[in-house]
Amino acid sequence: MKKSSNTADVEVIRDGAGSYAGFILTLRVKPVPASRPRVTKWGTYYLKTYKEYKDKAHAAIPVCHMPALDGELRATIEFVCHKPKSTKLVSPRGDIDNHIKAIFDVLVGQPSTAKQKCKLKGWIEDDQQFSYVLAEQRYAKPDEEPHTRIEVRRL
Repeated sequence: MKKSSNTADVEVIRDGAGSYAGFILTLRVKPVPASRPRVTKWGTYYLKTYKEYKDKAHAAIPVCHMPALDGELRATIEFVCHKPKSTKLVSPRGDIDNHIKAIFDVLVGQPSTAKQKCKLKGWIEDDQQFSYVLAEQRYAKPDEEPHTRIEVRRL
């Protein structure tokens, strides 16, 4: 079973017995690493780019109509980032652990602003379920758009 929209594709993975065992999500939203919360005397906030990313990504992920994956999970994640016209960097800016945190926030979290209505996504129960994560970040090839591809399976 495959669900598609302009900004996301989800392919359901089934095991040998035909049971729901995982999914592959391709999110065609430019990856943004999670920012540190900023604290002021008026309260705590996140950077605007991170809040916008969370809202766009949250809206793009289709609602799951199956039971959420339970138990221990593993994830393989590929972050394909926009390449600037000139850079001395070999890999995209932003620590990979912050990119991972951002995608997990999107998978299980609420949208960051009240403008975006929260729909229960239901693909996984909690990001604490992940026991194994393999992640890569790279620049997009000339004919490739920035995106995030995450494959989640039961261990």
